[in-house]
Amino acid sequence: MKLWQYVVRRLLLLVPVFLGVTAITFALINASGDPCAIYYSERMTPAQQAEIELRYGCNEPALTRYGIYMNNLLHGDLGQSASSSAPVLEELALRFPATFELTLVAMFMAIVVALPLGRISATRKDTVPDHLARTFALSGVSIPIFWFALLLQLLMFTLDRMGFPALPISGRYSVTLIQTHPFLTQPDLQPTGFLLVDSLLLGDLTAFVDLVAHILLPAMAIAYISVAIITRMMRSSMLDVLQQDYVFTARSKGLPERTVIRRHAARNAMIPTVTVIGLSFGGLLTGAVLTESVFSWPGVGAWSTFAILARDNAVIMGFATTVSFVYVSANLIVDILYAYLDPRIRLE
Repeated sequence: MKLWQYVVRRLLLLVPVFLGVTAITFALINASGDPCAIYYSERMTPAQQAEIELRYGCNEPALTRYGIYMNNLLHGDLGQSASSSAPVLEELALRFPATFELTLVAMFMAIVVALPLGRISATRKDTVPDHLARTFALSGVSIPIFWFALLLQLLMFTLDRMGFPALPISGRYSVTLIQTHPFLTQPDLQPTGFLLVDSLLLGDLTAFVDLVAHILLPAMAIAYISVAIITRMMRSSMLDVLQQDYVFTARSKGLPERTVIRRHAARNAMIPTVTVIGLSFGGLLTGAVLTESVFSWPGVGAWSTFAILARDNAVIMGFATTVSFVYVSANLIVDILYAYLDPRIRLE
């Protein structure tokens, strides 16, 4: 089976997964009581509510409503926020880039730190570096994200009080830059919606440095647990690979140890590690719910938190659907990387 055929096959398998997610979401909507509750707003008149009932088939059988729900979902209609009376899709489009940008930076930090750390831990088993790496990983999976975020804020606050340089502890950018850098608050001036990328495209290095300073702390907070998980998986995989016959054969040929580790052990150890990385990406996205609230980050995490407190069902369901889509997409990318790392998978 060729790689493109493998990718197409995996794409087709995503269809029942997506249908299952939407079916569960639809069931949760109906379990809330009124099937049109997620579309209502306190500001609506009885005539507007009657129009909503007609539009979304609230008085129709469940299967008919599910068909209408799927049709609306495929056309980008996620309902209307009861808190702001704005379409959920519009608010999601405004906030998702901030969360996705934060997640990408956190994932990059996790991979850059965890893979070398896991490799060193495995190649120096039962030494001081190995013990330190294992202790670091154990603490990463034990400390709650929100607690670690608060500790980072406390550390930065202490450094600032002592007169040392410290990273910002809240927000996506400095308020003082808004007047001189209008693209920060005006979506129509943003080429992509990702402020880090936009600042580079616009050649605004001052804003770029400020954005990087603001994103580092929340990215470190949500990346810590992923660093711990990936490090443990990479170490375990490397220890298993180093005991394989082909590694002993490569060493018996006189290849340098660095070449044996890089070309033979590390690549094969990446196969199970890739799965953890893919799942960690989705975990980072959901972990942003608490982290964004702590750091006042204007993303979908903090947005969904406020929606839960306000019982804004349309926003909650929109967030759940988006997170599910990201998880499915991450699994697809993992499958493709599997096929690249191990060509034998394409024949299964």
